[in-house]
Amino acid sequence: MSTPARGMTKLRGRQLARGIVSLTLGTLTLLAIGCSSGQNASILRNGQLRVTMLPAAAVNAGARWTVDGGATQYTSGTTLNNLSIGNHTVRFTAVAGYTTPAAQTVSVQTTPVTTVTGTYVAGGGGGVTDTADAVAPDDLAITLPTNQAALPGNVAPNTATAAWTMVSSSTGGTVTFANPAGASTTATFSRDGVYVLRLTATNGAASDSDTVTVTVNNPPPANQPPAVTAPATVAGVVGQPVRINGTVTDDGLPAARAVTISWQKQSGPGSVTFNPTNAAVTDATFSQEGTYVVRLNAGDGALQATPADVTATISPVATSTIVCSFTPTSYTVGQSVSVELDARPQSYSQTVENYTVVEVVPAGWTVDQSSISHNGQFNTTTGQIRWAFTSDSDNRVLTYRATPTTGVTGVQEFGLIRTAPYPRRDFATYTLRGGGTVEEPVSGWRRISPAS
Repeated sequence: MSTPARGMTKLRGRQLARGIVSLTLGTLTLLAIGCSSGQNASILRNGQLRVTMLPAAAVNAGARWTVDGGATQYTSGTTLNNLSIGNHTVRFTAVAGYTTPAAQTVSVQTTPVTTVTGTYVAGGGGGVTDTADAVAPDDLAITLPTNQAALPGNVAPNTATAAWTMVSSSTGGTVTFANPAGASTTATFSRDGVYVLRLTATNGAASDSDTVTVTVNNPPPANQPPAVTAPATVAGVVGQPVRINGTVTDDGLPAARAVTISWQKQSGPGSVTFNPTNAAVTDATFSQEGTYVVRLNAGDGALQATPADVTATISPVATSTIVCSFTPTSYTVGQSVSVELDARPQSYSQTVENYTVVEVVPAGWTVDQSSISHNGQFNTTTGQIRWAFTSDSDNRVLTYRATPTTGVTGVQEFGLIRTAPYPRRDFATYTLRGGGTVEEPVSGWRRISPAS
């Protein structure tokens, strides 16, 4: 094969059968018909249709033919070129004194030329067989608020009359035709739904109809902002997380956009920490006592929600009291003393926590390990008794017996250490007076943090 000249496109081809060659140009495939060595290929993209009508007297009397309900009428022997490949319907016009041939549907291919013969029959009482053909447009859809649709229908022959009617509506809607008697018209729909419309062609005693389905869709829903809710009030204690159960709901619009959620402090004496900050349900921790307002907000990337405010009332750290006492109240040198520590946690809504109580016995005093209640342990090196408790709010009386150093007088200090979550140390003082009388001290122990 020779090289194409400048400006020409090279075709790649292969022979499908004798006289038929397939040629490929890019993505376009063409058929070359009637090819042989030394001949030029005739490239056809469409088919041809030739119609002949008999007898000549009917042709001379005005017999004509049409294709696919078109308005153009052709004479006998006319060949139409460039018809699309596929089925086509040939119809014949009426001629006085002749019976009109029936319509014929033929398949037009690229080759050979498709031929049709229509034969008129003279006589029949001089009557004319009426024909009618209605062609409605393809099914279509519109979306409100657009409520009109063009209906480019067609009826044949030219003597036929057209009529549009509604067959059904899925929603009970109605249709108004701009021109019900026009093959091509416009329809106006009262509401959404699926409508079936009929075009009827009438020509004398003959009639034909075709239907079209028009779907009238509702408009897509408009985007709405997220909806946010949260409790009006919550209460808690300084330094302890307060659970706030908020909610955020959204309509999913705009599509493919995630909802963002955030918590912020609006007012209050101290700082607020949110965990997490980007979820509807969060734990808020407040640094100081007082009244706070915190806000839950959300957005969908296009619209912001109306925020929800929460008023938080935060109380100071709860307190507990340890009451210490000695028995007997009259002290004898060398006699052991019974010590009681009465732990009385103040009742809060959050009342459970892990905590440790440490009693620091005055230097030189000895402790009877077997007398220590609640599994307390005495460390002879540090002079401390340690009790550990896990997640509860029970009142406890912690007791042990200690023997003072011989000849001790004056004020003796018993240190009370509480750890939860960090150490705090207070002192309770016990006065030993002449004769060994022990007075109850003025003492206090403050809870470091509320239950958790």
